[in-house]
Amino acid sequence: MKRIVVKVGSNIVADEKEGLDTRRITSIASDIRDVQGMGYEVVLVSSGAVAAGMRKLGLKEKPKDIQLKQAAAAVGQSSLMWAYEKGFGEFGKKV
Repeated sequence: MKRIVVKVGSNIVADEKEGLDTRRITSIASDIRDVQGMGYEVVLVSSGAVAAGMRKLGLKEKPKDIQLKQAAAAVGQSSLMWAYEKGFGEFGKKV
């Protein structure tokens, strides 16, 4: 089985002002399901935890301070994974 690695940048799945784009994440899940249906193994690598965390923490700009950036990533990671679980779940896929 051939493997495809898909890298999704934060500008695709999240907006620093609006948060995570769950419709787009569900669309990515649909596309990956289709590619898997063609016999490929798909590995998804995603950014977006910092942007998701910024919204939850009420930050208006991307942090320059490494500790604040790490805090935003830590807070946003669970939201990002929840969005992927929800999106892939619509197609019977587990994350």
